[in-house]
Amino acid sequence: MLKHFKKRGKIISICSNRDTGSLDIILTHHNLKSYFDNIISCHAVGKDKPDPFCLKELMEKYPDTDLSETVYFGDSKTDAEFATNAGIDYIIIDHYLNKKLFYQMILESFADSEDNSPLINK
Repeated sequence: MLKHFKKRGKIISICSNRDTGSLDIILTHHNLKSYFDNIISCHAVGKDKPDPFCLKELMEKYPDTDLSETVYFGDSKTDAEFATNAGIDYIIIDHYLNKKLFYQMILESFADSEDNSPLINK
């Protein structure tokens, strides 16, 4: 999904309740840092999710972007509450709660047609 949106020039940000240090370690270990325009630790600013502070502050950086043009992707009920509290639409992707086939279908729907490689192992 990150490749899909990055290729299309979309702004990609991450808001996490993880501490800045552990968040940086995870993103670096998985080679994900280059995909993100903004990396935010809500924990570091003392406003953990579902408090919408970090998401609202992030949106203020992009005054020309309407909330109706924004989608928040998360992986928990807390993320759904976080986006709702900020007034932003969301999609929760949780492979533990969804059937594996459904999860795979969601991920593969973002694959480019010229890229035939699977996004996750079957």
